[in-house]
Amino acid sequence: WVGYQLCISLGTYFQISQAYASRDYIVVAIDSRYHGERARNLTTYRDALVSSWKKGDTMLFIFDTVWDLIKLADHLTQREDVDPSRTGIIGESLGAMHAWFGAAADTRYSVAAPIIGVQGFRWAIEHDKWQARVDSILRLYLKKQELILEKVQSIKKWWRSLVSSAVVLQPLRQEIKVLKSFKLNNSF
Repeated sequence: WVGYQLCISLGTYFQISQAYASRDYIVVAIDSRYHGERARNLTTYRDALVSSWKKGDTMLFIFDTVWDLIKLADHLTQREDVDPSRTGIIGESLGAMHAWFGAAADTRYSVAAPIIGVQGFRWAIEHDKWQARVDSILRLYLKKQELILEKVQSIKKWWRSLVSSAVVLQPLRQEIKVLKSFKLNNSF
């Protein structure tokens, strides 16, 4: 299961996981990065999105956890008690997107069962159901505008410094111009 915290909090998924385990399935339930127990606070995910945009130091939203699922497949296929040809992945919502992309990225997952996660963005727009997705990342866009403004201010400061240097250098430029003129007019 991708979405361990959801699995525990909703109970039903925990019961399903137990049912699989009772039939000798190995069940691994994880939280997506920056979610559930992998979050330090309520703004961890948003902070990571901003950091990713600002520094380019992570692959967020789907690809970070898909990387974890690839590493999980590495681990599972090394175990003697796991039949690698019978490894599947299931998830709900964001976990479903992870399951779908994880199985696409790593063929060692022989089956994927995404539940309510692989959405059609065109459908969302055509049926005016896009707001929740936009709201979930709106703060990132607002922060992006703030970061762009910071960069613009930094460039303006640099430009002002350059212009003020040019003003300071203006008398020197005049002297160079006079010397060049003198040299041209008074060839030795």
